[in-house]
Amino acid sequence: MTNLDPPALSITDQAAAIQKAMSEIAKLQAKQAVNSALNHRNRPDTTSVHDLPLNSEVLVWRENGNWTGPYRLLSVEGKTCRLQLPSRRDD
Repeated sequence: MTNLDPPALSITDQAAAIQKAMSEIAKLQAKQAVNSALNHRNRPDTTSVHDLPLNSEVLVWRENGNWTGPYRLLSVEGKTCRLQLPSRRDD
């Protein structure tokens, strides 16, 4: 052992350091859980849709988990967007 070696921590000091580390980890996990829950609960931000000019091409998120389109934006009234969907031919 030389004079340059740091002094060894006592068991109580080690336990206190471990407690502090565990407390910080718990705080980080709680913060991550809250952020994850907020992201899952809230819908996507749609304010940018209201700024689009008419006849813009937009994609639509379907409940089955995929994007479809592009479709032409015909009008925006409140939270309702009207799109020009492809015509369906029954021949």
